[in-house]
Amino acid sequence: MKDLYRRIGLVGPSDDTSAIAQGIQSLQNTDPASARASEFVLLNATRKASYDRSYPAMVLIGKLRSNLGLTKAANGLACDNTDFNVKPVAVQNQWSRIKLKRLQKPAAKSSRWGEVVGGIAILLVGTCLLGVIFGDNPSSQDGKAGTTQRLPPRGKPSHTSQEDRLRRFILSRYQSAGLDASSQAVEQAVHKLVNRQTEVLPSTGFIVRNYFGWGDVAPLKIVTVQGRYYFVKVVDWSSERLLFTAFIRGGEPFEVTVPIGSYEIRYASGTEWYGPTLDFGATASYAKCDERFDFTLNRDGSTNGFTIELIMQEYGNLETEPIADDEF
Repeated sequence: MKDLYRRIGLVGPSDDTSAIAQGIQSLQNTDPASARASEFVLLNATRKASYDRSYPAMVLIGKLRSNLGLTKAANGLACDNTDFNVKPVAVQNQWSRIKLKRLQKPAAKSSRWGEVVGGIAILLVGTCLLGVIFGDNPSSQDGKAGTTQRLPPRGKPSHTSQEDRLRRFILSRYQSAGLDASSQAVEQAVHKLVNRQTEVLPSTGFIVRNYFGWGDVAPLKIVTVQGRYYFVKVVDWSSERLLFTAFIRGGEPFEVTVPIGSYEIRYASGTEWYGPTLDFGATASYAKCDERFDFTLNRDGSTNGFTIELIMQEYGNLETEPIADDEF
């Protein structure tokens, strides 16, 4: 990867379009290839946004490779670009949120797996130190491939009064569920939440399940921490059709198989349960995973699945985004 900003004379990402254009112009005669690449990427809003998101990761990898002595080593990447090379410095551990790590594993006993691991082992070990992971880390069970994602649960702060927020929340939920959304019904629900009239906690398992055995072959495992409860919603990526909702008691395992497909995963967490429609009420925090989960079938019949750990931890490699309660 080229440091296009460096090549046009800028220090890191910039939104100054005129400075970018001027830098590109200055390269037209001396380095036309870099000028074309910079114009193609940096003067297109979509491509520039994607490049800017990757840029900090490349800076970290450059520092890491230098500290590990890989910059000029024989087992380094076969690349003539040295844009991100730096002098070795002390690397400090840090809490980081890294984009979704997507892993796919060949069927069990495949010799190609050993070849891939051998080729990327050193870079994988190095990048794991900073939480920037480019490589495979499969876990298999009964011949099924798995992927572990780790993410930090987060909530969305409220800036309105509690009861006004609750009324909007309840009205939205009742309308979405096709329930009576009259003012009387809403006020009764507000009274229920304000006075903390909780319901009995369900057992870990499905609340709603819209598939019943056909094609549910790909493994999904969700790991949680004790002390909170989780309400997970899995929807089809394209149609947003609900696949299932599940209640998970913190610390208890939840493992299912799902149909082959691409899904979005959202979740609510809290400590007080008010039923599937109102979930955790005022104690809830809501989030969704930024990326798509592709449950796929390999040619040899094995499947690719995921393990998700809803536990804040160092070097978590799945990024989530807080969402409003009406988006859940």
